[in-house]
Amino acid sequence: MDYKDYYKILGLEHTATPAEIKKAYRRLARELHPDKKPGDKKSEARFKEVNEANEVLSDPQKRAQYDEMGQHWDRFSPPPPPPGSAYSGGPQVHYEFAGDEDFSDFFQMFFGDSRPFGDSRPFGDSRPFGAGQAFGGRTTPRRPKPEHLQVEAEISLAEVLAGAARLVQIGERRLEVKIPPGVTEGSKVRLAGKGSDGGDLYLIVRIAPHPIFTRAGVDLSCEVPVTLAEAMLGGEIEVNTLRGRVKLKIPEGTQPGQVFRLSAQGLPHLRSGTVGHLLVKIKIVLPGRLEGTAREAAIKFIAQIAQPNPRLKGK
Repeated sequence: MDYKDYYKILGLEHTATPAEIKKAYRRLARELHPDKKPGDKKSEARFKEVNEANEVLSDPQKRAQYDEMGQHWDRFSPPPPPPGSAYSGGPQVHYEFAGDEDFSDFFQMFFGDSRPFGDSRPFGDSRPFGAGQAFGGRTTPRRPKPEHLQVEAEISLAEVLAGAARLVQIGERRLEVKIPPGVTEGSKVRLAGKGSDGGDLYLIVRIAPHPIFTRAGVDLSCEVPVTLAEAMLGGEIEVNTLRGRVKLKIPEGTQPGQVFRLSAQGLPHLRSGTVGHLLVKIKIVLPGRLEGTAREAAIKFIAQIAQPNPRLKGK
């Protein structure tokens, strides 16, 4: 078997710390995982090499053997001292040759096979039977730890009101994610186990700006223009809401910037389900340039109104 430089496989120096080994393995496992490159045999082989290297270098005992013995590290394994042995309390050196069929046959010719009946492990493998071994006494590569994935989805205020659904593409899978009513900017919708390698999938909600309404929690606000006559004499106007058009009564003498509240015309609360309000700010639109009889009528009208100078208010 050709010698494999596990440090080189992970892109590390021989002095790498356990934390550096862990970090390099996670990065490479994400890049080379078969789910990201299905059918890529070269990437799949590299993925197996990375797992093999990590399995050795992340285990202090295996790494010490590898650093000491090089390419033959996996042919030697120190067995535990037998119970009651005179050497059980002190240091001893004893190696069993494992993973070589010719040597195993030779060994059994003289000493017999002392393994329990039904034990199919390679001769000389001292690990517990059934521990996920492969030929030659090596363990099978461990699966990478589950990865949590995040994707973003933009929804409208109308969808905040009613709830929404989005299709998310994860590799070759298409998942439908249901977004509940009342979500806010940055809300996370979690799909357990739908990420990579059994991790979770998180959908991050983004709220698209609305051309009319501004959001503040569960309340909405908007500005509605009214005529001079409607503001001075009062009247009834129609106002747009996310649920449709509703009527708003404008009292006589309404001032610019005055705010009226339309109850339960806002957004639902994500947890409690309570509904906010729509706050309507009045904007008075004055007539344009007056000429002729219209100007004369305006002059007579203003002369009859006793209006104090608003700039002197509070002085």
